[in-house]
Amino acid sequence: MNLNTREKLEIAYQLEKLGIDRIEAGFPAASPGDLAAVNAVARAIKSSTIIGLSVHGRRISMQ
Repeated sequence: MNLNTREKLEIAYQLEKLGIDRIEAGFPAASPGDLAAVNAVARAIKSSTIIGLSVHGRRISMQ
């Protein structure tokens, strides 16, 4: 399932309210849109650490 930026923000706000300390907000290397969404969540959330998914040992082109 793909979530848009608004949906990711809504979920992140609720997780923050629940006291979740780390939130995985997406895979920023997947696309410019996912990068923008993860950045938006990171800017909006204050009390949780925002984490972006990464893939070990693989190179991903952002062309």
